[in-house]
Amino acid sequence: MDQILALQQAEIKLSDVSGRVVVLSCMLEDLLFRAQRMARAATGDPAAEAARAAFAGDLRALRRDVHSFGRDYAGLAAALSGIEPPAGPDEPSAARVRTVRRLTARLHRSLATLLDQAVLAHRHMREAEHKAQAWGLVEELGNVSQQAETLAAEANRLLAAESGKAPAEPTLRLRAAIPLRPVGRLLVSPQDAGTP
Repeated sequence: MDQILALQQAEIKLSDVSGRVVVLSCMLEDLLFRAQRMARAATGDPAAEAARAAFAGDLRALRRDVHSFGRDYAGLAAALSGIEPPAGPDEPSAARVRTVRRLTARLHRSLATLLDQAVLAHRHMREAEHKAQAWGLVEELGNVSQQAETLAAEANRLLAAESGKAPAEPTLRLRAAIPLRPVGRLLVSPQDAGTP
């Protein structure tokens, strides 16, 4: 019974985190559209300058939100690792394990989309301060995506134990649609490697 309760709590946490990813994605999409408009706007326009100042503040706020999301997300893998796999063919716990696995897969897809949006937003930034803030956002999301590997491994461990098979390599891999390559401590997309 404790196992079913723990799986229920994991479902609730995964649903909550997935909801936060959707909210962050909407905020990032708004900033992306604003960055595209500012890139086309004429310089020297007082309204455009005010919009740039407001944009910088919103970008910093989004980065803080992503940072706090990363801290909350880090505890999720630990919560899943504390759940003991089902001992036998127990249908209620098996259904819960499959639900946790499905929610984990959905969360990974959402995180991949969020990372792609952050890279795209970084590309549309024109001002150095905005570009640096957007790059920090990409790095934060990159850290979250690295933590996602642990979450995938834990979900696979529970699913493998439920089905009676040996744990396999994590099958959930978070991949950005835009490939990133390491440069020092930063990740740089091949298209941005030649641009300042």
